[in-house]
Amino acid sequence: MTNYIDMIKNSVFLLFFLLFHLLGYGQKYSIHGVLPDDSFNGKYVVLVKAYFKFFEEPVIIDSVKIKNREFTFKGKVNEEPFLANLFAGHTELGEFVMEPGHIHITLRNDTYLYQIYQSYIYNVSGTPLNEEYNREMLLPFQACCLADSLGHKKHMVYSKGGVWTEDELNYRRAYPNELSRISTDKHWAYLENHVQYPEIIFRFLSGKHFSPYAEKQKKILAQLPEKTVQRIRKYKDSLQTLTDQYLKEGRVTLPKVEYVENTPEAVRVGQSFTDFTGETPDGKLISLSEVVKNNKLVMLDFWAS
Repeated sequence: MTNYIDMIKNSVFLLFFLLFHLLGYGQKYSIHGVLPDDSFNGKYVVLVKAYFKFFEEPVIIDSVKIKNREFTFKGKVNEEPFLANLFAGHTELGEFVMEPGHIHITLRNDTYLYQIYQSYIYNVSGTPLNEEYNREMLLPFQACCLADSLGHKKHMVYSKGGVWTEDELNYRRAYPNELSRISTDKHWAYLENHVQYPEIIFRFLSGKHFSPYAEKQKKILAQLPEKTVQRIRKYKDSLQTLTDQYLKEGRVTLPKVEYVENTPEAVRVGQSFTDFTGETPDGKLISLSEVVKNNKLVMLDFWAS
């Protein structure tokens, strides 16, 4: 009888252990990135949820230091898959899908491709949604850009000035139209096939699209949660306001993103600072008040790895 009870206890414990292990492991992620050269070494890569730049506050997930052209993030994700961004300083490295599993990201230092695609990421792999994103969104568009034989020339002429030859003036004849069509078709097929993941596709639905893609955009938006649709609409309206301002005044005033809401009275402008003591690099203790009394201005830099 005792052996029978012990057997049941062991079975229950084993079942509980397996369920706990599977549930816990299923939420873990690791992101390994490889850069093409040493230009980013020593900088920090910041991982954030994708957002509408200039109009929304970024949600920072983590940050790590780049060493020997590589960086690695590890953690747990407790929500539905979403689009994520990587930044190094003020430089956006690109987007990928945040989901559980081992994600591998390869980046290339291609200025032309970055100007067109706004991304240094040219390959993501390791997890199901990223494999699809890579195959349907990243690679087809990159193939189109790289097949554009005069792409680099156009970039140089438009950004820095230059001279076109008579033959180059007909550069549109060299544009890879078939690759462009394939890329665009795959792009919209991906969006249609992933309406169950609004946090992945929302950014790609914010532009103005013409027939037949305007109809596709309309159908996809009709399947998304109202919260997501309102978010896209708010961004488009804000962008239109800036466009109207530019056409009227020749300039734009970007909206200020408030990173801290309901600032306590104690830290408002004009209030006295809260004094504290810290250790200097040589091991001596020094208070903020000691530093302030000998200086007109003091800049405090708080940070954490």
